[in-house]
Amino acid sequence: MEKNERSRQKLRQSRQKDVGDETERGLAIEAGFKSWLEFIRQQSGDSGAGRVAFDSRSSLIDAIVIEEELLRKFALLRNAEAFFDRVSHAANVADITKGSEHYVIRYIDPSGARRVLKATIPGKYGRYEYSPSIYLNSLCLVQSLVAALDIRIHGVINSVRSPSIVTSMQYIPGRHPRPAEIAAYLREMGWREYHDGSQTLDFINEDLKQIIRDGHANNWVCQKGSGVMIPIDISIENVPIQNCQ
Repeated sequence: MEKNERSRQKLRQSRQKDVGDETERGLAIEAGFKSWLEFIRQQSGDSGAGRVAFDSRSSLIDAIVIEEELLRKFALLRNAEAFFDRVSHAANVADITKGSEHYVIRYIDPSGARRVLKATIPGKYGRYEYSPSIYLNSLCLVQSLVAALDIRIHGVINSVRSPSIVTSMQYIPGRHPRPAEIAAYLREMGWREYHDGSQTLDFINEDLKQIIRDGHANNWVCQKGSGVMIPIDISIENVPIQNCQ
């Protein structure tokens, strides 16, 4: 009996370790977004959840309400609270900041790579007009633009107010470029400045049918050594985007 109980305890500990390791590694953002979409289809069917464009502000708000409840259930499958606590407790104060959209923590992963953890501010998924699905789709588009970022999703934290999505990306050393450098770089890639009433600096690429949001200098890094411009905190939307005025 005692031997069997010890075996069961070892099995439970092994499973807990595997779950912890999986959360620590995270999923590539494309795989994580796919997993999320499959989950909400199973849970809610044709409810409007999972869409990344909307015809009205009210339909977007309805989707956000539905998706927040689904995020709480998703957290039961992929909970990132313990991972977030480990990273935040091990970090120096200088490595922890709170922005308008995320809690941000610089850390070193088990492989020795320098990464940046981001946890969305509860109730806000990037931009105020984003649902969780729009936010995750944006991260996929950013990853497609810059493969070196290695964006990964670790899971969800069930905070009292609203769920928080926890992701990470590769730390990019360097300096913030000048606005003229960003504009020139994007122009070479087929982007032009775009104005549609947004309060942020935005760019559009008609060929890609995408819009970059919040493209100001602090959201880019001119990578040390290579001089390559890398976005570290922009959003990208598909066109046409929701007309929620």
